[in-house]
Amino acid sequence: MQSQNLQLKGIEHVLDLNQKARNASKYHGNIRIGYFGCMGGRADFVTYVNAPFGMVRQWRNGGGIFDLAQWDSLQASVKEFWSEAMMQGQQVLFIVASHGSDFPILGCKGHKHNSAAAAKCARDLKDALEGFFAGNPDVYVVRIHLETDEEAVTFYGDRNDPLRLRAMPPGISKNEMGRSLGELYQDTRGRMMPVEMFEEVLALAMNNLAHIAEVRLVRRPTPALDHREWILALGGGFDWLHGQSNTAMVVWPHDPDFHCWVVEAVRIISQSVDRPWFSQERGVVIAVSAPYNPDPYGVFQRLAEAKARKLEAAVRSTALYAAPQIVPYLQVLTVTTNMATWELDLISRHERGE
Repeated sequence: MQSQNLQLKGIEHVLDLNQKARNASKYHGNIRIGYFGCMGGRADFVTYVNAPFGMVRQWRNGGGIFDLAQWDSLQASVKEFWSEAMMQGQQVLFIVASHGSDFPILGCKGHKHNSAAAAKCARDLKDALEGFFAGNPDVYVVRIHLETDEEAVTFYGDRNDPLRLRAMPPGISKNEMGRSLGELYQDTRGRMMPVEMFEEVLALAMNNLAHIAEVRLVRRPTPALDHREWILALGGGFDWLHGQSNTAMVVWPHDPDFHCWVVEAVRIISQSVDRPWFSQERGVVIAVSAPYNPDPYGVFQRLAEAKARKLEAAVRSTALYAAPQIVPYLQVLTVTTNMATWELDLISRHERGE
């Protein structure tokens, strides 16, 4: 379970999270995971499975809604991720997630708590990814469901048969878990997951079983299962928000209607302002980032800086209109993110009242 330093004020806290992620050990294996999920911080796949930093590249949007056929910038981003992996000799596992709760009111707000709609959205994106990467033996697509009450993963096979990890018997061995997962992904009647990729998925599944046991020991009350995010992260390059469950709402601007998700995210965050768990000292942070891969002349960084400035101007006005009650606590951090080092290049920072 994560811990957070409440003594640090908002922007300093965000910069501290980035520094800690960059100091952590990085993943250097042969499997890259591209994760598609909801913008909310409760459904935090990386935390649930204790994935090593650098293994998972995340695309996040309200409700986990993505249109790979229509959003050109999303296509370009996914293609760049896949191309980088291929050049490094890595296999790619795309994971498409929905999320929900045993309490209907705590389901996905992006789908108005409709679990069937959330599941259909994930199935459609899985089908789209499989269609685009059809025939590539080094790409595999998996659909999962995240159950936020116990932070548990459910895996689905090609026939949509579920394997709910929260229902697995305590103390299940890795061999037994491997047999259960193998029925989904090593079945010769369907397309088999590459062996090395399967071993990584099995390791993440075992991590989730351990995580579920930890969550159960805490016995969280129902109010603690709701949104408690205090960061709105807009843009790309936020994978360094690693293992920080229920901390940030993350919105990528690939969606032409991303302003609507910014409004929704800010309103969700604003609902915490009057709650006992809200830290007035830490406040609320809007963090804007544009990622870039460095080049010898700094061209890509300057292009990213222009994009970040444009995003900041858009999000500040939208956020202040949507949730004026956060103004006394609001700080804004605008950066570009070096995707080779995850280092943040500061463009501007605005403290409260600025």
